[in-house]
Amino acid sequence: MRILLISACFLILCSQRLAAEVVAIVHADSADASVSASDIKNMYLGKKSSWTDGTKVTIYTHADKTLNETFLKNNVKKTPSQFKAFWKKQVFTGKGRMPDKHADDAAMIKAIAAKKGAVGYVDKKSVEGATGIKVLSIQ
Repeated sequence: MRILLISACFLILCSQRLAAEVVAIVHADSADASVSASDIKNMYLGKKSSWTDGTKVTIYTHADKTLNETFLKNNVKKTPSQFKAFWKKQVFTGKGRMPDKHADDAAMIKAIAAKKGAVGYVDKKSVEGATGIKVLSIQ
């Protein structure tokens, strides 16, 4: 019983630690260094389609279950299944297309560095030394 309790506490601490390390990233030339919480939510729900300089917003999602769940719950206020269902409906009704999903932090960083207007999220540790991207502050 004690081992089970210790294991449960360890898992909770690990998941909280991971949750604190997810950061939003954008192309290095993005005119915006920060956005409001409602702006990032609206970008991920297709309700905000351009940056302040007029560049089209392109959203990317992450294949890592923990990073994806943490970012979506904290910033979009949806679970991954709710988010996926939302976008499936958008596709079905012709109002949008599913966001591209990237397999890992390196793929996400590479995709965002290659596309002005792109926004995604990675583990904070992965941005150190990365080129072509910058961290997007969410206010």
